[in-house]
Amino acid sequence: MTILLNKPNIVGVWLKAMDHLRSSAHHEDFNVILDIDAPLDVSDTDRAVGARVNRFLTGHGVQALHTVANTIFPNDLYRRYGARGVFEHYPEQVYPRIRKCRKNSWGTYVHRMVRRSDPAGNVVNPLRNIVSRLRTEITGGGNPKRARYELNLVDPFIDLSTSDPTLPGDGRAMGGPCLSHLSFKLREEGSVVALTAFYRSHYYVERALGNLLGLSNLLNFVAVESGLQPGPLTCISSMARIDCEHWSFSEVDRLLGECKDLLAVGSPVAVPASNAVNPT
Repeated sequence: MTILLNKPNIVGVWLKAMDHLRSSAHHEDFNVILDIDAPLDVSDTDRAVGARVNRFLTGHGVQALHTVANTIFPNDLYRRYGARGVFEHYPEQVYPRIRKCRKNSWGTYVHRMVRRSDPAGNVVNPLRNIVSRLRTEITGGGNPKRARYELNLVDPFIDLSTSDPTLPGDGRAMGGPCLSHLSFKLREEGSVVALTAFYRSHYYVERALGNLLGLSNLLNFVAVESGLQPGPLTCISSMARIDCEHWSFSEVDRLLGECKDLLAVGSPVAVPASNAVNPT
């Protein structure tokens, strides 16, 4: 089944997707498509919802929204150092520390975007290449192609396997990146860039809202650094599910009820602010 869900912002579309999954068999579905018109527009009420979700996550011992978002884009580094913080400071100073943690043994999405090796063994920076190509072709009088700004996050020699051979025993533990591909597209008007992200598998309680936040920040970065305007964000979850490894379904149900109550009494005024859902 393919389901398309559309909302103006990331909090609204996340709640709509959660409602859909709650009513689906086994609380999961295939090919769930989230289409967000203005992913950087966040109201004070959305912030309150983000804070409530954050308390739920950290209260159950899993990563906060901010941490999940930073696996996709290091927004704090960007604010502090500009593009250099993303392209240089992260891979050279931050990632070596993160890599030491066992749960990061498959790497992070940021590192896959800014440090890869080409077939000849040369180190390349795919994200910088996309930004440079967009900036040159749009603002430098080039010949832009609207659909050729692609970033693959899967290593075909490692990630397509569902086991990690470095683990003891038979090494059958599952692993590999859930976010598989990013596609940046120029809209018809030529001054707006949109982002489509593809997930092979997606946990909608522990990860999805933080993922949408990180993707929104990434889209904003590419737009700003390319001299463009950030447009819509589309997230395709090949398999989406309400995960209950760390909590019960009844706890998730209560969380969603509280989030909806916050929206019902909150302010409808939205303010464009990258990372605005993050309560910190």
